[in-house]
Amino acid sequence: MSLSGAGGTGTMLGPDPALIRADLAQALGLADPGRSWHAERALIGEVAQLCTDIAGAGAKPGEDLLILTRSDVAELRLAGGGASSTMPQKQNPVAPSVLVALARFAAPQSAALAGGAREARDGAAWFTEWLILPQVVMAAGKSAAILQDLAGAIAPDRAAMAARLADPLGLIHAETLSFALTATLPRPEAQALVKRLAREAQDTGRPLPDLVAEARPDSGAAAVVGGGNPGQRPARSPRFRPCSAGNRRWTRLNCQSRLTVPLPLPKARPWPSPACLSCSS
Repeated sequence: MSLSGAGGTGTMLGPDPALIRADLAQALGLADPGRSWHAERALIGEVAQLCTDIAGAGAKPGEDLLILTRSDVAELRLAGGGASSTMPQKQNPVAPSVLVALARFAAPQSAALAGGAREARDGAAWFTEWLILPQVVMAAGKSAAILQDLAGAIAPDRAAMAARLADPLGLIHAETLSFALTATLPRPEAQALVKRLAREAQDTGRPLPDLVAEARPDSGAAAVVGGGNPGQRPARSPRFRPCSAGNRRWTRLNCQSRLTVPLPLPKARPWPSPACLSCSS
């Protein structure tokens, strides 16, 4: 909230303007900023940028889903997708398209707030803020809601995924093979060898792992094909389970004191500093 009078000094609010502001904030269930900020517009820009970042974060799964649900890929199916007007077999991924569209919409809106105001109390800047801020807040909220709905609507096609991994040429294992060869070769030589053999596999139709085994029988590189080393996947995969609002946190970083506030946000919360905000589980 803002309560500081026309000049920001609280001149007409009696001997203790800060107390009046704090009491009003408490009565309204709002945070007391602890200062006059009516001429400080950076906070509005930060809120808009945060909402833009949220909408932008939704674009990545949106783009992934647009690719993975394509007819020529079909590794995922979405419940409740839109039907095509001309192709009966086609399912249009409407929700992922909305995620991408919201991100594309929010980014230029937020950028319009980056310009400096002409005056401390610039009416045109205020009008611009309230033309833009509601829109980017709605874009962020809608993006989050769509993501929540999509989490329960995704059905992976395991057979299609396995078929792609079972490429007869084994080219998907090229990176794994190049790293495995570094046990007996310098990395640049290992990479060059695998690149050459990958081209040979495409030209001859012979599997890349077989060509590697023939070229470097002493390396044992072909034995690593098959996913024997899952890396950090087993440890990290539980972090991708759906989070409820109760266990997500908005965390203020780069401050002297680290503050975490459970969502949904309470009515009264500490006034944010110009530090960055990030979401972590």
